[in-house]
Amino acid sequence: MLNVSHAVNAYKQTVTATATPLDLVIMLYEGAIDSIDKSVTAINNKDIHAKIRCIDKAIKIIEELLYSLNLEIGGEIAYNLQDLYLHMMLELTIANGLNDASKARHVESLLKELLEGWKHIR
Repeated sequence: MLNVSHAVNAYKQTVTATATPLDLVIMLYEGAIDSIDKSVTAINNKDIHAKIRCIDKAIKIIEELLYSLNLEIGGEIAYNLQDLYLHMMLELTIANGLNDASKARHVESLLKELLEGWKHIR
């Protein structure tokens, strides 16, 4: 099992090291969506530890997207994304505190919509 885990980690490092900035953004969106999906499963299963871990991971990914924005170059689009990312982080924080799967799903749907836009650009 250790060899498989090592191989998977090496593969992930190679993929991220050779990815374009657009590919990295897409991977971040996919990671956040996956984490939110897992958090909803955890909420439904009343698995508090998994819920916290998954929502925390999704928030950290969205923070990374937020910090990667260049407001000077991106202009209005970057400011709109900034507002949306902040909204998503707040909604996930509330979803975490209230065990509210619908709030998490709302953020997931926003991320999926944005992901499709990024994929279309690629």
